[in-house]
Amino acid sequence: TDIMAATGVWLDVSVSRWSRQLSFVIRGERGDVAVARRLLLSKICVPIETEILIPADLRRYVLGPGGKTLQGISTETLTRTRVPRPEDDSDVAVISGDAEGVALARAAIEAILLAHAARITEVVHVDRLYQPFLVGPRQEALQGLMEATRTRIALPTPGGPEPPTQLTVTGDAVGVASAIRSILSVVSEKKATTTTITLTVKKGLHRF
Repeated sequence: TDIMAATGVWLDVSVSRWSRQLSFVIRGERGDVAVARRLLLSKICVPIETEILIPADLRRYVLGPGGKTLQGISTETLTRTRVPRPEDDSDVAVISGDAEGVALARAAIEAILLAHAARITEVVHVDRLYQPFLVGPRQEALQGLMEATRTRIALPTPGGPEPPTQLTVTGDAVGVASAIRSILSVVSEKKATTTTITLTVKKGLHRF
C-alpha cells in the first residue's frame, strides 16, 4: 500500500497454487509504473553489493556539486554508493541495492567516468617561426583544425609562464592524436619548403 500511495498506481499480488510463485501486476501511468516497479524490486529482492573503481581525480564528477549528482543516481536507482573518503588510500567504491538498481547505478557512474576520462591534454612544441602557418589568416587554419578534430588547441600566451613553443591540445584521444599529426605535418612541410633569411632594418624605418 505504501508503494501505491507513493506512486498512485494500482498493485495486485497473487500466488501460484502449484509453484507458490508470487506475481505482481502494476497498473498506472507509464512513468508511475516504472517508479513503482523500482520500489517493489528494492523491497522484495535480495540486496547485493558490487565494487567499482572511481579514480580520485574523477571522484568530484561522480559526486557532483554538494554530492547532488551521486544523490540523484541513488534516488533514481534506489541504491547506496559508498565512495572512499579523500584521506582513504583506495579508489574502490561499493554500490549496494537490488540487482537491477545496482546495474543501473553502475552504468550511470561508468558513463560519467567515461565522459571525463576520455578527455586528455597533450603538449606539442612548435618553433615560433612556424606557428603563423598553423594559425593562418584570421585564425582560419587553426579554427578549421580544431573543428575537424573536435579539439581545443591553445597557443602560448605572450609573456606567459609556458615556453613560447608550447601548444596544448585537448580533446578525446583520437582527436588529439589526429590534431598533433596535422600540426607536425604542417611544420614538416614548411621546414622543407621555406627558407629563413635575416634582414637588417634601420631603427628609423621600423615604423614602416
